[in-house]
Amino acid sequence: MYSKEQQLRSSRIKKKNKNFSEKTKQEIFERDDWKCVRCESYYIESVPHHIIYKSQGGTGEATNGATVCRDCHTLAHSRKDVRKWFEGFREQLLRR
Repeated sequence: MYSKEQQLRSSRIKKKNKNFSEKTKQEIFERDDWKCVRCESYYIESVPHHIIYKSQGGTGEATNGATVCRDCHTLAHSRKDVRKWFEGFREQLLRR
């Protein structure tokens, strides 16, 4: 059991935001030259793809985002091989 003071203190710890800020979206789109990183289409989604899903602890940092078109975004959520491709893309970003 925690004291009221301990409970209040723990709730003040700021959690990392899992959504992309407007600044981060802009950074991702510019980094990816405003085209899908997988197929190079310029018909992109308005929000970058979370490579590590938010539900799995993925954050709203630029290294976890990728510019995608609708088709590649759908495939990233439905096909394991495409998801692995995006994970490889993220690994390359982290090595830079």
